[in-house]
Amino acid sequence: MPSIPVLSARNVSKSFSRVKVLNSIPFTIDKGEVRALVGENGAGKSTLVKIIAGVLKADEGEIEIEGIPVHFNSPREAMDGGVSVIYQELDLIANLDGLSNIFLGFEKFRRIRGILDRKTMLRTARGALERLGVDIDLRVPVNRLPVAEQQILAICKSLIHETKILLMDEPSASLSGNELEHLYRLILALKEQGITIVYISHRLEEIFQIADSVTVLRDGNHIITSGMSALTKRDLVELMIGKKIEEDRINTRLGSSLGPSLLALKNVSFGQRLNGVSFDVRKGEIFGVLGLVGSGRNELARILYGMIQPDGGEIRVNDVPVSFADPLQAIRNNMSYVPEDRKAHGIIPNLSVEMNVVFSILFRLVGALMMIRRKLLSRQFAYFREKLNIRMQHKDQVIVELSGGNQQKCVLSRCLARANDIIILNEPTRGIDVGAKFEIYQKLLEIAHEGKTLVVFSSEVPELTNLCDRIAIIKKGMVSSIHEGAELEQAKILSELLV
Repeated sequence: MPSIPVLSARNVSKSFSRVKVLNSIPFTIDKGEVRALVGENGAGKSTLVKIIAGVLKADEGEIEIEGIPVHFNSPREAMDGGVSVIYQELDLIANLDGLSNIFLGFEKFRRIRGILDRKTMLRTARGALERLGVDIDLRVPVNRLPVAEQQILAICKSLIHETKILLMDEPSASLSGNELEHLYRLILALKEQGITIVYISHRLEEIFQIADSVTVLRDGNHIITSGMSALTKRDLVELMIGKKIEEDRINTRLGSSLGPSLLALKNVSFGQRLNGVSFDVRKGEIFGVLGLVGSGRNELARILYGMIQPDGGEIRVNDVPVSFADPLQAIRNNMSYVPEDRKAHGIIPNLSVEMNVVFSILFRLVGALMMIRRKLLSRQFAYFREKLNIRMQHKDQVIVELSGGNQQKCVLSRCLARANDIIILNEPTRGIDVGAKFEIYQKLLEIAHEGKTLVVFSSEVPELTNLCDRIAIIKKGMVSSIHEGAELEQAKILSELLV
């Protein structure tokens, strides 16, 4: 007799404002299985997870846990039924200690009413930590813990409620290097204990590393559920975006076709973060700077745009020494910047899509009596909308309503509008789905072909090997090597990065 799936969803449908975001989705998973749930932004992944977790109610369909029909009306009911969720933005209270966060809403009390039984709570929490093979000081406020340890606390919160199904929505987005490896070990430990994991991620490398199977959603429809061994990365991307990918590497040009040196760094230092960084970037080049969190990569990007000043060394643009006291000086010296945190520093959330695109050149669009020339503004916006293929409902739509990929296109358009020759991009596709990534890569290559020089800072090896002409690896504040041509192999670069 076949075993009963731990989770079985049939014909799950959901609409928002008459727009169907899930269309009769089937989703079945066995005990102890790690199932990757993938698809572009807007495919319906998070909506399906929220329905399973009791955050949303399906319009149609049935859900069973171990063969028993369930109708969760809240996340609390779902937790009581053995279903827990860990979101990318962890639901922890920053100024509370780890123990209080683990038991928040589920505190244990002594017989004397109102007195917390911290001894029992501590014993239970330490037991959950032991199951994961880790040790964390539960007395420390969570805002003093690394993100990886905060994530462990969120997992412990699930374990003490005897979760059967753990839904993880982009859990690795804020992690890198050793933290990622630790997360993968935790997932393996949970799997060995019979806990079922549904894992949403845009990182294909980790999906192939940790998942047993994968479900692909596209435009609210179920495309395929398959064992990982039956698919390649290219197969998976093509299923997600609904079209064939012609090239393994988008950038197929030869480095010899590039122009002279446009940007040069010599012995740039900054405190303990950077120690004698040197490289040059040629006109029309896509130059990658690859480094993990804490490598000095982010500080270097901020130095180039004048957000912080180096302690020593020299920066030259067109062989002229430059020193930027602030970003305005960088802009005046032919530089634009796409920030790492799009939501905090990239978009202007309360403004329209149109105004976000043209904001950097508003001063050029002002006519007599300081009135904006609407026709000229509309022409500028229409040009960049077409050039970057910005998809939206209308130009007055608030930018926060767009997908991450389309928001990033608006930020990039604003940089292009300034007509500067050097564009610094810091993690340009963070939080963007695979289909939008592929499209942005194509646009960046087109921009470089037009003569712009791109310096791309990233922690993603596939991103830079796919896109760049050359890649500098930065480790412990120093450039360890520069790769180009035949040396742009993912395996070779990754092995050097992680040593």
